[in-house]
Amino acid sequence: MISRQRLYGFAMGQILTRGLLVLLSLLLVCLLALALLLGTATGNRWILEQATPFIPGELTVGEWHGSLLSGITLNHIDYRYQELNIRLDQLSAELAPHALLKGWLELTSLSLGTLHVTLPPADDTPPQPDSLPDSLLLPFGIRIDALTVGTFQLNDTVLIRQLEADNLAAWRRFQIARLQTLTLAGANVQATAQGKLTAPFDVQGTASWALPLPESDTLQASHANGQLTLTGPLSQLQIHHQLSGPVKLQSQGQWLLKDGQWQIALQHHWPAQALPLTLPQPLALGKGELGTHGPLDALQLKGHTGLASGERKVAITLDSALIPGGITLHDLTVKDGEQTLGSRGQVLFSPLSWDLDLSGDLDTALLHPLLPGQLAIDGHSKGQWDGDRWSLSPSELTLRGDVRQQPLSVTSTVQSQTANGKQQLQLRSQGRWGDNWLQANGQVWPQWQLRSKLNLTRLEQLYPCLLYTSPSPRDRG
Repeated sequence: MISRQRLYGFAMGQILTRGLLVLLSLLLVCLLALALLLGTATGNRWILEQATPFIPGELTVGEWHGSLLSGITLNHIDYRYQELNIRLDQLSAELAPHALLKGWLELTSLSLGTLHVTLPPADDTPPQPDSLPDSLLLPFGIRIDALTVGTFQLNDTVLIRQLEADNLAAWRRFQIARLQTLTLAGANVQATAQGKLTAPFDVQGTASWALPLPESDTLQASHANGQLTLTGPLSQLQIHHQLSGPVKLQSQGQWLLKDGQWQIALQHHWPAQALPLTLPQPLALGKGELGTHGPLDALQLKGHTGLASGERKVAITLDSALIPGGITLHDLTVKDGEQTLGSRGQVLFSPLSWDLDLSGDLDTALLHPLLPGQLAIDGHSKGQWDGDRWSLSPSELTLRGDVRQQPLSVTSTVQSQTANGKQQLQLRSQGRWGDNWLQANGQVWPQWQLRSKLNLTRLEQLYPCLLYTSPSPRDRG
C-alpha cells in the first residue's frame, strides 16, 4: 500500500514537473514572440498591419528604423481621412516597457519634426450648439517625460515652432509640468497646466510670454510681455491677464459656455501712463477701461479712455460690435473741449471697405484766435480698398455755422472715377461765408486740375482790416 502511494506521488510529481516545464516553455515562447514583436522593426510593422483595419482612413509609413523596445524612428508618415490630411516628416520615440505593468504607456522621449495638418474649408452649415462631454478619461495612462516638436503647421499657417515640454501625463487627470514654444507671431511662451478629465473639468494653468517688437524710430520698446492665469471649471473659466509692457493693462473675467456658445466676458483696465513714443510733444494715455462681452463672432466692445499732449486733452468713447469679417461702430466719439467728432457705420477688413457717417462740432477759434465761431460737421463716406485698387462712392462733407458772427456753409463731394484705365479723384465743392462765395470743381488726384469761381463781395466780413474799393471783386481760375 505504501509502495503504491509512493508510485502515485512520484507520478504526480512528474506530471506537475512536466506541466510546469510546458507552462514555462509557453511563457518563454510568448516572451520570445513579444520580444520579436516589440523588439524588431519587422514585428513592429506586423503589429501596425494588424491594427490598420481598425483605423479609419489611410495610414502610410515611409521608413521604419529601430523598434519599440530599443527606440524607434519613423519617417514620412501620412494619414488621410476624408478631407483631413496629416503629414509628419519624422517621429522618434523611446518606450519604457516596465511602465506597461502598471497600466501606463510611458515614453521617455518623443520627438516630432514638422507636423502639417490640413483641414477642409469651412462650409455654410449652421454650427451645432457647443457642449462638453461628461468625461475624457483614457483607458490607460499616457506619460511623456520629454517632448519636442519642430514645427506645427495648420493649413498654410505655421502656428508654433521649437516646442519643448517636460513631464506630460494624462489618465484621470492631466499635467504639463513645463512647456516652452515660439508662436506664430514670434512670441516666446512658457506654460504649466493641470486639471481633471471629468466634468466639470477643473483646470489650473499659467503662461508667461514675451514678444520681440520690430525696431522703430518712434516706439521706445523692444519687447511686449505679459502673464496669463486660468482657474476653475472649463465651462466657466476664470481668466486673469497682466500686460507689463510696453504699456500696463490688466484684464479679468470669464471664458464660458452659455446658450450653446463659447463666450467671453472680460473687463480691461489701464492707469494713466506716458506712451513710450518718440514724438515732438510727449503723448500720454489717460485712465480707461474696455469691456468685451458676448460670442467671439459677435463680440460687444464698450469703453472709454483719453489722450493728453501738453495742455491738450482728448476724450475717446467707443461702442461697437464685431461682425463676420469686420466691425460695426454704434458710436465712436472723440471730444476735445467744445469740439466733438463722432462716427457710426461699418468697416469690413478683407478687402477693406467702409460705410461711415460723420458728425460733430468744431470750435474755429482753435484754428486761429481771430476766427471765433462754431461749425456743425455732417458727412458720409463709402469706399473700398483692395490691394492697389480702390473706389470711393460720392462722399459728402458739410460744415454749417457762424464764424466771426457771419454765417458760413461749405458742402464738398469727393468720388473716384476711372478714365482711360486710370483712377482719378474728383471734387465738387461750394461754400458761402457771409456775402462771399466759392465754387470749385475738377480733379484733385493724381493731378490737380481744378476750375474755381471766387466772389469776394464784402471782405470786411472775413477780416475787418480787409476792404476792397470795388463793390464786387471776383476771380475765376
